[in-house]
Amino acid sequence: MSMISRSSAFFLMLASLVGFALFQVKYEVQSLEEGISKTLHLMAEEKEALHILKAEWAYLNEPRRLQALAEKFLDIEPVKAQQMATILTAFEPTSEGPLPQGDRDPEVQAILASMRMGE
Repeated sequence: MSMISRSSAFFLMLASLVGFALFQVKYEVQSLEEGISKTLHLMAEEKEALHILKAEWAYLNEPRRLQALAEKFLDIEPVKAQQMATILTAFEPTSEGPLPQGDRDPEVQAILASMRMGE
């Protein structure tokens, strides 16, 4: 073989390898673009669903609606001022007897003491 035919064969092989590599890269890029497109489409659908869920949540938590449901299904009355107490008065001993055993915990007593100082 002459020098020209060897270099021609080399460049022909090189061109074939480069062409094949470009072909592979092209289809890889197309596959990735399809994946990105599908992902963006799914994200748009999820945003739409989230928007709908937020609207439904706002409707379900409307105070007038909740009050009507509470009046219909719950046997509750408004809180009276006599029923209000602070955390400190909740742990004070009463005429009904001593504090429950769990309230004698030193950590609970320390927290209550620090709260009394803050009054």
